[in-house]
Amino acid sequence: MPKGPPMSDPKNVLLSYAGDSQAFVDAFCEQLFDIGGRLRRVEARIDDITPGMDIIAEIGQRVASADVIISFICENYGRHPAAHDLRIAAQRRSRNCGGWPIVVPIILGLDGQAWWERFQQEVPEEAALRNIADKPFFRPGTNAWILPDVDGIRAIHGLRDWLCTMGAPPPPQQPAPVPPPPLLPDAMARIILLGHPTHSLPEAVGRAVGQAADALAAAGVPVTTWPDGWESAGAPAGDAAAEQARAVFLQPLAAADAAASAKSPSRTANYLANALGEAARPRIGAAPIVLWLPEGEQQQEFALGAGQRGGDNPAFRTDAAPALADWLCRRFGFGRHGPVMACEEIEISPLTSGRLRPADARRQIVEELDEMVYGVPPPEDRLSVWFTASQFEHYFRSVADKRPVLMAHDLKMPIPAMQGGLNPVHQLIGKFRTLQAKADQILREMKLTPDDVFWIACITAETTVVPPSVRLPNPSVDRWHMLRVERHDADFAVEENSRQLVSDRLQSWMGSRA
Repeated sequence: MPKGPPMSDPKNVLLSYAGDSQAFVDAFCEQLFDIGGRLRRVEARIDDITPGMDIIAEIGQRVASADVIISFICENYGRHPAAHDLRIAAQRRSRNCGGWPIVVPIILGLDGQAWWERFQQEVPEEAALRNIADKPFFRPGTNAWILPDVDGIRAIHGLRDWLCTMGAPPPPQQPAPVPPPPLLPDAMARIILLGHPTHSLPEAVGRAVGQAADALAAAGVPVTTWPDGWESAGAPAGDAAAEQARAVFLQPLAAADAAASAKSPSRTANYLANALGEAARPRIGAAPIVLWLPEGEQQQEFALGAGQRGGDNPAFRTDAAPALADWLCRRFGFGRHGPVMACEEIEISPLTSGRLRPADARRQIVEELDEMVYGVPPPEDRLSVWFTASQFEHYFRSVADKRPVLMAHDLKMPIPAMQGGLNPVHQLIGKFRTLQAKADQILREMKLTPDDVFWIACITAETTVVPPSVRLPNPSVDRWHMLRVERHDADFAVEENSRQLVSDRLQSWMGSRA
């Protein structure tokens, strides 16, 4: 690490250790802290924390104020709350791309050495802890630490001098700005199913129109029908949807009309302006228009346009009636479900070669959720959004009124917390309770209810930690349907019985919308 100019203020040195190594720590500090006051001793003992305070939050504040953290890693260190000091320091170093705070590992036993080596591989590579040197003070092959001898004292003095010459820490990085909510199609008020603007639709096209209307009605989509000749007759009396940009105009076409529309895509919009008046043209321009040549009708230029136009307005479609209805539901937010909102990017500690990468894990969970919500295969224009916990309120507010499916998971729970000190079930329940409280506040503000959301808890913890259940095992969070995911060395797999139960309840919820 490069040296910089000496700091005028003393460096804060946080001492992180379990109580059974107190005697060694005192002997070590006699050699580290001199009368010059260049280093300031800061204790990290949790018994100094005021009863009732949040232990992890207090530890985080201590680590945040430290320039150096010296971890005295004995056989019990990894199971002791003191290990949180090192984990939080690693998080800070990850944000700072390594270098600060300085981490000094002092190894006090064989088991401590093994724990430290595992920890180096588990933390993100950005923490830059994998290649830093440690210093052993224990009898080889044992967990018995030894007090510093002459060589050990010389090493401590060298550490002291090196710490005192280190430059000031880099300024903290500014947090990245929160990106705007994803562009999700607005939910439309209804579909206006247009007859022929000037004449009448052929009988075969009329039958396809009836099939499309039936499919849309079965999906719960409001449909208003305009009869043939609507250009001169105007909108039916009382049809307020014609004045709204949130209506979708669906124009069925015979082959001859499709040829004309392929040459002049604005043809239907012009007919609508004639029917509604020229003053309505801005609203017509903002409204989606779908030109539909039903399956069985043939027109080459129109079919080519349908394959090339993508998200243009008007959209060209050549589907059969049921497929058209399905596309309309997905494209314009109709139907019985909203977007899949998956809370938090799936983050996994760096794994050894050949095991699952974080991107692979995320893709598998995405595919499972999309399959349950959208069917197989999921459409390309599915409404799936992933976001971090800090962005939750920002994103959830943008889709809360679209009947979203909200999924959160336990993959970011600190695994060492399950080894003692903190109750893992309490941690898990607390995580979901916090997220739920934020969601409920937004739902109340928008005059919505928890029933307007489908709640999925994706649980990877062992059944010995979280017992098998249909919902989370606590009354305060029992709205969350438990989707159990099993971890394997090279894969994630959703437990099939759990998947079926959640899928059945999701389908029931989708069908409950009036």
